[in-house]
Amino acid sequence: MAREGTALALAGRRLRCQGTEHARLGLLIVIAVAAGAFSVAYSATESRATDDRVVYAAGADLRAHYTSPSSRQALPTDVS
Repeated sequence: MAREGTALALAGRRLRCQGTEHARLGLLIVIAVAAGAFSVAYSATESRATDDRVVYAAGADLRAHYTSPSSRQALPTDVS
């Protein structure tokens, strides 16, 4: 435990003294995390928008999903 605390203290001290050297890496990490968060949010939004466009284009208030397109006698499993 003491070694971990010492390592963190030394790393913090080095960052305080030479912070500008590590600023690019920190900025790169922040941008990568932000891009990942944006892509997750955009993916969910795009998926919902695609569903909304399909429903609007169909012009129906009811849409049925079947489990297998080859099974003609199957009942709808999800009606929305």
